[in-house]
This record gives sequence, structure tokens and C-alpha cells, in this order.
Amino acid sequence: MARAGILYSDVVRAATELLATGKTVTVDNVRKAMGDTGSKSTIAPYLKQWKESQEGEARLQQASLPEGLLNQVKALYATLQEDAALNMQAQEAEFAEKEADFASQRATWQTEQQQLHAAAEQFRSELAEWRQSTRDAERQCTHLSQSLQQLQAEHQALLQRFTDKEQQVTELKQQNTQQLRQFEHLQQAALTQRQEERASFEARSSHLEVQLQHAHQQLQALQEQFARQSSEQSSLMQLYEALLNSHQQLKLSAEQDKLSLQELQFTIRLRDQELAGMAEKTAFSEQKRQQLHDELQITRHMHAQQEKQCRKLEQEQQEMRELHEVERRQYEASLLKLTQEMQREMAVAAARLAATHQGK
Repeated sequence: MARAGILYSDVVRAATELLATGKTVTVDNVRKAMGDTGSKSTIAPYLKQWKESQEGEARLQQASLPEGLLNQVKALYATLQEDAALNMQAQEAEFAEKEADFASQRATWQTEQQQLHAAAEQFRSELAEWRQSTRDAERQCTHLSQSLQQLQAEHQALLQRFTDKEQQVTELKQQNTQQLRQFEHLQQAALTQRQEERASFEARSSHLEVQLQHAHQQLQALQEQFARQSSEQSSLMQLYEALLNSHQQLKLSAEQDKLSLQELQFTIRLRDQELAGMAEKTAFSEQKRQQLHDELQITRHMHAQQEKQCRKLEQEQQEMRELHEVERRQYEASLLKLTQEMQREMAVAAARLAATHQGK
């Protein structure tokens, strides 16, 4: 762009000076003569116009016009050149202004172009990221579809396992019901048997009690009889001692009364026979008492055996109850464990399905 203030007259003055000094009139020399001011694009048209004017003057001089007319033509030509220079200067100023506006617009356009280029680059980057994210999403979608298919297969497997477990639970319930029925039947049978045995035992016990009471009564009677016989034997012994004393006395007086002694001896023999009979009777009572005592011991032993058998039956029934209770608890524990495992597996499958839906 030309420096403001450079006119056609400045270029004419510089060219005239160069021509007077004998130097070649060129754009560079003219610019150097003006102090290196002005642009070549401004100096070149002025210099071309000056050269044309020099050629015109040369043609006028060759035409041999009158001097007055020639001066008028030169003045008109100078005026025209001056007007043309002014017009050109105005056009150059307008061009410079337009060029400045164009440069400003160009800078604005370049800035906008850079912004658009940056926006385009950002858009390309975002488009690449979007495409990459789209590919990642497609891969993730494919992976999720595979995971969903796998989870659906696992879900079907879990449902099948759940169905199998339910069938097992139903079978276990049926088995438990059957075992309960068998246990109730056994318990009822044991209870009936125990009741029958208890009734039989009570009947036998009542019978034995009656026999025992009768034996007690007999024993008491024998004891009373034995006491009476013991009392009589004591009396007889006292009598025997008295007789012995009398016998001694009779011996002392044997010589006095032999007949009385014989009678007394006969009486003593009778008493001895009676005493022997009473002794045999006492021995028979003792044997009978011992027999009753043995029967009483046998009855007590049988009663103890029956009590022991009853306790054994009660213990066996209690063991059966405890065994059934242990089996029932084991069944309930296994059923609870199986239910908890199924619930955990269903919860894990539901969580996986929920995670898969969230991922989608």
C-alpha cells in the first residue's frame, strides 16, 4: 500500500531530476530519489503516465505547431495530467481505503476461517470420538447381548433347578408325611401295646397285691400262732422244769412212793409226747412261713421285672421320639438351606439382569 501524500508531481520531479543527471528513469531509481518512500505499485502508474506525457510532448514538437498553441496545449495537457493525477490519487486513496477494509475483512475472514477450521477440527475430533464411542457402544451392546443371552440361559437353568428343587421338596414332604404317618402308627401301636401291658401289669399287680395281702394275713396268723405256741412252749418248759424238780423230789422220795413215781413218769412221757408233737407242729409252721416268704420274694422279683420292662419300653419310645425329632430337624434344616440357596441364586440372577438392563 502507498504512503499517504505521494503525488504525481513528486514522481515527475524525481524522474526529471534523474533525467537531468543522465540516469535511467526506473521505478527503483525514482523511489530511491524520493527517499525510498512510496510503493512500487503506486510509483509505476505515475511513472508510466510521465513517460507517456514525455512521448506526447515529443510528438507535439515533431508536429511543428505554433508556439502559442503549443503552450496552450501543454498547459491543457498539464492541467489534464494534474486532474488525472488528482483523480488517480483519489482513486488510490479510495483503493487504499478499500484495500485496508479488505485487509481488515481478510483478517476477520482469516480469523473466522481459523475459528471455522478449529471448529471443523473439533467437530472432526468429536465425530471421531463419537464414531469410536459408537463402535464401543456397539461392541458393548454385542457383549451385553451375549451376556443377556448367557443370563437368560442361566435363568432358564436356575428355573429348571428351582423346578427340580421344588420336586425334591415335594418328594421330601411326601416322604416326611409318610414317615410321620408311620411314626404315628408306630406310636399308636406302642401306646396301645403299652396300655395293654400296663393294664395287664396292673391286673397282675392287683392279683399279686391280693395274694401278697393274703400271704401277709397268713403270715400274721402264723406269727400269732407261733407266738401262742412259743408261749405254750415256754409254759411247757416251765412246767417241765417244775416236773424235773418234782422228779428230783420224787427220786428223793422214790423209795417212799414208787407208784406215785411211776404215774408221774407216765405223765412225763405223755407230756414229752405232747411236747414232741408241738415241736413238729412248730417246725411245720416255720416251713410254711418260709414258703410264703419265698413266694413273696418271687412276687416282688416279678413286680420288679415288670417295672423294668415298662421302663425299657418307655425309654425305647422316648428314643424313637428323639430320633424322629432329630430327623425332622435335619429335614427342616436341609429344606431351609435349600430354600436359602435358591433365594440367593434367584437374587444373583435378578441382580445380573438388572445390571444388564442398566448397562443398556
